[in-house]
Amino acid sequence: EKKLAREAGRVGMDHKTVADRALDLGQLYLEQDCLNEAGAKLSEAIRIHSLLGDDASVVDASGYLGLVYARQGKLDDAVRLQKQALRMLRRGHGEVHESVAITLSNLGMTLSEQGNFDLAMKKLEAAREIFCQLHGEDHEALSNVLTLMANVLYAQGKRSK
Repeated sequence: EKKLAREAGRVGMDHKTVADRALDLGQLYLEQDCLNEAGAKLSEAIRIHSLLGDDASVVDASGYLGLVYARQGKLDDAVRLQKQALRMLRRGHGEVHESVAITLSNLGMTLSEQGNFDLAMKKLEAAREIFCQLHGEDHEALSNVLTLMANVLYAQGKRSK
């Protein structure tokens, strides 16, 4: 916090360095489960990076803010941000990219928490396909998605699949 305040005083509030520090601090707060603080810093990072036209950093911060919202139970807000991040990632990287697959996984998890199981499975299946294209059948990321898919099936009462 002090370093961020010093940097803002030195270069001004709407500088890339301040936005980068806010993003870093937001991620740190998220890891520490300080969700209100994480949300505030990530929102500030999004605001500044948007002003600067830094779409890649907006996507990163939006993805993290979506996770904050999901953990806070603000699922509609989480879905909105995850969809926004997904659109931007697809525009920037195409369909077959690690970040697209990760965001699809996060979106699938959030949709499942909302009880939207069919759409959640579609997003998780799309993530699975991308991970398979990128890494083959034996990769940790693929096992994570398969676990999420199993959790969705379990929540639907489809325990034998």
